[in-house]
Amino acid sequence: MEEYSESRAQKRESQKKRTRRLQIALVTLAALVAAFIVLGAVIKLYPFDVAWDKTAGAFNWVGSKVSSIWPGGGDGSEALENFLPDGRKTMNMLVGITKDVEKSSWMTTLMLISYDSRDGTASIIYFPNDLLIDVPGLGLEQVVNLVEMGEGTFNQAGVSIENLTGIEVDRYVLGMDRDVRIILNQIAETFPVEVTDKLAWKDTSLDMEVDLEPGKQNLSGNILSSYLTYAKVGGEMDLIDRQKRFLPAFFERSKDKLGQADELAKKNANLFDTDASGNEIWGLWAALTRMDPDKMVQSTVPTEEFRFENTVVHRVDYEKLPAFIKKNVKMESKKSGKDRVKLELLNGCGIPGVGLEVASKLDLTEFKVVSSGNAGNFDYPESVIIIYGATKDKEMVSAAERVRNALEVGRIEFHEESGGVADITAIIGRDYASK
Repeated sequence: MEEYSESRAQKRESQKKRTRRLQIALVTLAALVAAFIVLGAVIKLYPFDVAWDKTAGAFNWVGSKVSSIWPGGGDGSEALENFLPDGRKTMNMLVGITKDVEKSSWMTTLMLISYDSRDGTASIIYFPNDLLIDVPGLGLEQVVNLVEMGEGTFNQAGVSIENLTGIEVDRYVLGMDRDVRIILNQIAETFPVEVTDKLAWKDTSLDMEVDLEPGKQNLSGNILSSYLTYAKVGGEMDLIDRQKRFLPAFFERSKDKLGQADELAKKNANLFDTDASGNEIWGLWAALTRMDPDKMVQSTVPTEEFRFENTVVHRVDYEKLPAFIKKNVKMESKKSGKDRVKLELLNGCGIPGVGLEVASKLDLTEFKVVSSGNAGNFDYPESVIIIYGATKDKEMVSAAERVRNALEVGRIEFHEESGGVADITAIIGRDYASK
């Protein structure tokens, strides 16, 4: 926090004539107050909690804080405040790391960091990069392909994880393995790592070769950037295990950098693709760094092995998922999957990816996209939102109107029970594609 050690003189005008003794007393009192202000600005002498507010162009007094990465103090020694979005008590940040492989961008790491300021706890949830996940409008796809299929954006991953978990992702951060290298080298020269098996590979994305023997060793950020982002086919769970074992060492080394959060935020302001502010990213980093290790839980989303296209991959264990989400995700309030409106999205205009685009405009804590695909034809001139059921349920009508608002076109119809699992079907027509 940048503080100033001098203040502007304060002018006081007398409202009426007083005796000379009273004038001397007022001048003396003003001098004492000014001295306390200067001392408060320099060493935060209490009860005068004073700091220069550049926006207001004046000193702020008791209870006020300077806008900074560190609202509580420039050295990071006091409790963090105000880094959570929109005044909330929790934050769910989705983090992805990519590698450049064969001129494609593969997502090798996907994790959800879930933080609760009310009890100072956090969960870090890992999603294997071979995990089959339902992408609205596209069907089942592996996590590793989501960024490439999203044309370099994080949209598909964000929508898919929200749809899978039934929660709202507050912020996202998407980086590359080279960004990981930059950050690690800024935090420390080396990190202690327990290598459990002999590891050897050529990492073309980072243009380096890794050859590690088992045992305890100190690794540089250059080696770690590959160690933490590279996995051979079939080694997806091993990569997650490496990341889990490394994380405590990362936060332990980070403690020495807590006082440099402002500097780190400015230096890395344009490093990531993100919708989070520097205050939110580095505030969360600092909160995790200062957290009691017992209050941080690392876990992998429940999965089961599945044979897909002559390869064994992972898919979500949906029986275990609800209990897992309830235990590990920090939310002030959320709707369960049973409460959400079940929505079917059908492409009736022929534009590729239109279902995903519509899903990204919906609040997926209220809607669950249970099915997506093509309509019977691509010749729907007008979008149609169909509510199933003989009665006009007010909640379903309201939900259909929210879908229509997202489309900004179309009409609402009522049909008898569909026989499927959807409460509402939205057929996306040419009016949406042409607007």
